[in-house]
Amino acid sequence: MGPLCSDPDTEFAVRFGSRTTGRSRPSSDLDVAVKFADELSFEDRFRRRCFLSGDLQQPGGPHIDLVDLESLPIEVAHDAVSGEFVCGDRAAFEEFKRDLETTYQAGRHDRRRRRWRRIDRIAEEGLRGSTTPPYFAHPEGFAR
Repeated sequence: MGPLCSDPDTEFAVRFGSRTTGRSRPSSDLDVAVKFADELSFEDRFRRRCFLSGDLQQPGGPHIDLVDLESLPIEVAHDAVSGEFVCGDRAAFEEFKRDLETTYQAGRHDRRRRRWRRIDRIAEEGLRGSTTPPYFAHPEGFAR
């Protein structure tokens, strides 16, 4: 994780997913989420992530899936910060984790209601396909 941890734009990084929880397969990738410095724009964060992702890949090692923590859907970001702290500013990580948990819990009821509506729709219409567009994360990440 050297290139990621030594990058001045990295505020902190965390490992998560199957390789961190011990439920990986030989083909599993290594999931790493990075929180970049606040002053970077969405485009700058995207550019940094692309370059760092290339720098992190090792011949013979697992593919490293580097994601921008602030661009993830809140459910995935919540899973990521429950993973393993890798490097960076631990105090910033703990603060981000607390803020994310507050936001996650505040939206819990709405997420549950959407899930039940989806289940009801499937029960009524079957699994013929959805007329609902897929969910994509907002470029500016979750609301804080």
